[in-house]
Amino acid sequence: MALNHAMAPKSCVVTEKQIISRFGRDGDGFIVNKETQNSGVPYANDFTIQCIYCVSKISDHEARIKVHGGIVYKKNIWSVVRGYIEKSTYQGLDDHYSALEKMLRDECQRKAMRPESNQDGVDRYDEESLSSVEDPITENQPTRSFPPRIRAVKRGNFISKQLV
Repeated sequence: MALNHAMAPKSCVVTEKQIISRFGRDGDGFIVNKETQNSGVPYANDFTIQCIYCVSKISDHEARIKVHGGIVYKKNIWSVVRGYIEKSTYQGLDDHYSALEKMLRDECQRKAMRPESNQDGVDRYDEESLSSVEDPITENQPTRSFPPRIRAVKRGNFISKQLV
């Protein structure tokens, strides 16, 4: 992961653990719990970043994605350092999920403009194209009558975003 701060190294090692669980009848949705641990930067062992993705089916061609993310402190940290960690983390989360939102919107537009010849609605990728994709995330095709909306709420140590 690249970093942009004068006092910190230019990059750090990130270890991410993801656990998926399904819910609802007939697999109407799933939840991904993601825990991220950084290393190679000061105080990195004192906290983790936790995010929860909730993807639920609205209709055959529409899904809702809610993302909750925040910092979990393992040790007590000075308030000055804690403030820096929170500011950097929330800015990073906001940047990441803004990019994710753009990618999802672009994919929805691409699928909406696709010829109707692909009746099963499943995109087929070869090995070469899969290896070049960053953050491979799929979403059902949205209905064309309602544009996606985004809502961000910050409560305590967690920030939430919803793409409807």
